[in-house]
This record gives sequence, structure tokens and C-alpha cells, in this order.
Amino acid sequence: LDITGELDGVFYEDIAGLAVAMREHPKLSSCLVNRLYSYGTGGPVSLRDDRDSLQSFEQGFVENQHRLPALLRALALSPSFSEVRTVLDQEAHIDDYGSEWITEEQLSQNGLENNQ
Repeated sequence: LDITGELDGVFYEDIAGLAVAMREHPKLSSCLVNRLYSYGTGGPVSLRDDRDSLQSFEQGFVENQHRLPALLRALALSPSFSEVRTVLDQEAHIDDYGSEWITEEQLSQNGLENNQ
């Protein structure tokens, strides 16, 4: 198998080289933290509401030498995974990525609350 390749201008010849290219990629920490946070919380990331948490997780990930188990533990034990986020106003909220959060009122109007 030919496993040589290139990641954003960094060439590698084997799996170890790919691991180094990924670990040293300037956007790895931010991208991975954002994706895992989004998957874990089950919703879009809002830079307005989540910025401080995301920066903290990213900093911890870098300080722990990009160890994924440590990041997953920090995410799972964070308040973000035990608190329910609500939209205070009655209008749909558009987050910083253009994703719309639906309010409880909108769910009830569409018959979608309580598994209806």
C-alpha cells in the first residue's frame, strides 16, 4: 500500500508522518474541539455562548499534548454536558454559523414536542 500523501502542503510517507502532520496542523485543535463539542452537545456551536468553553478545551488539549482521551474526558465532565440550553426569547435564534435553534413554542406549534 502506498500511504504517502500531503496535508495542506506537508508531505508524509507513512502513518507516523501523517500523525505528525495532523498534530502540527495549526487548525487541528480548534477543529477537533469544535466538532467533538458539537457532536457531544447534540447541537450547533454558538461562538457567542460557547467561545470561552471552546477556548478552555482547546488550551487543555494542547497542554495535554493532543491526547484525545483527556479531551474526551474534559468534554464529558464539563457543565456543557449536564445543562440544558434554552432560548430566552420567543423567536428562533440564529447562531454564529447560521444554524437555527428552534424554541419550545415553535415545537408546540408544529406538534413536535413531547414526541408527538
